[in-house]
Formats: sequence, structure tokens, C-alpha cells
Amino acid sequence: MKTECKPKFFFAVFALAILFLLVAACATSLENYRPHSAEEAGVRNLLLRAEDAWNRQDVPGFAALLEKHATFTLEKDGPVVDRDTFVQALPQKMKKVPWNFGPPRIKFRGRKAFVYLPLKSDPEKPVLFFTLRRRDNRWRILAIR
Repeated sequence: MKTECKPKFFFAVFALAILFLLVAACATSLENYRPHSAEEAGVRNLLLRAEDAWNRQDVPGFAALLEKHATFTLEKDGPVVDRDTFVQALPQKMKKVPWNFGPPRIKFRGRKAFVYLPLKSDPEKPVLFFTLRRRDNRWRILAIR
């Protein structure tokens, strides 16, 4: 029994695989993330602004998104530093690795949001953890680890 449809079958499977990859690629960035609430939309907006400022190496623009008493780590497993120390290190950090975020996982607790954010552009530190605080109806970055 001859089966003439094998090439068609494999082509169909291949086409479906390509389609799946294209759909998955579209849904795997912060920009394409669909918030489930107004709170999540506010968080997404802040993170998009942070990603954009970082990639443009806009230190004042990025610093404007930070809480006054924010804390950060400059290196993987490094010490925690204050806002001013972090802002001084930003020009070097921004040149080192661009930010390309995947879709976030967001948990809210009171006026804070805890965000697990895949960083697709840095294989050495593939995830960033953001702590955000809402004050005066605006989200600000309180910590990045």
C-alpha cells in the first residue's frame, strides 16, 4: 500500500510547528503581555518605561522611576546598595547588558507589587526580581534583585 500523503502530512506538521513558534514568540515579551487588571496594567507600564530608559541608557529617565529609599544589587549575589550608589553605577551597567524582558509574574500585597521578570538578554542573570510600591497612584521601583 503506497502512501502518497506523507510529504503533505510532514509539511502540515512542519507548518503547524512554525505557527506555534510564531505565536509563542509573540506572547513571550513584556510588551505583548496582557494585564489581567488595572493594577497589572500600571505595573506593566512602569516596567516598559524602565526597559526603554535602560536600553536608551537614559540614566535620569531611569532614576526618575526609582523610590527615594530604593535598594539594589549591582552584581549577581552581590551586596545590597542604596539608590545613589546604584544610580552612579547605571552608565556602566546599562552599557553592559540591554534589557529584553519576558512576560512577568506579578503578586500584589497591599501597596506593593512583587514581580518575577525573565531577562531574556542576559544568560548570566536570567531573572530579575522587582519590588514596586504604589504611592499617590503611581508605581515606583523600590528594589531590584
